Amino acid sequence: MLSDEDKQPYVAEGVQPGDTVRITFPGATSMNSAQVVQPNGMITLPLGGSMEVRGKTTGQIEKALVDLYGPQLVIKEVTVGLESSGFPVLVSGAVIKPGRVQSTRSMTVLEAIVEAGGFAEGRADMKHVRIVRLDKDGTTRTIVVDLKSALSGKASEAVFVRPSDVINVPERFSFY
Repeated sequence: MLSDEDKQPYVAEGVQPGDTVRITFPGATSMNSAQVVQPNGMITLPLGGSMEVRGKTTGQIEKALVDLYGPQLVIKEVTVGLESSGFPVLVSGAVIKPGRVQSTRSMTVLEAIVEAGGFAEGRADMKHVRIVRLDKDGTTRTIVVDLKSALSGKASEAVFVRPSDVINVPERFSFY
């Protein structure tokens, strides 16, 4: 079942998995790095260990790094910048190139399928496309959308992808 949130473009709050953050230590350039935020929201720290950054602003990450490394730094300053943002979506089933699609902007389910090469002609059941979505409370739900109507020019509501969505285009059954 579609919620109002499913029909709205995705807007990230803070740093999210898939984003790339650049960490700069002006007084210790050997510690500088660019990190891709892992699916669990963590980055690897320059001197070992890891830190959760999901949902934090770059300013909050800077403060946490200064607090952590302050005693070891000559210049007690760290700069964190967002180099790129995006999130992966998996597209499977009757599409030309199943696999991971990297969303770098708000994207609909249909756009994600097009990024995966489009529907496999003659095999795709476009009326029963399934989206498996992880909700904020940690539960998963399945949304079924009819993309055949949208492609045939009928009015339909766009469904926007969210981080970690798995889109499955089922195959039509053919009886010979």
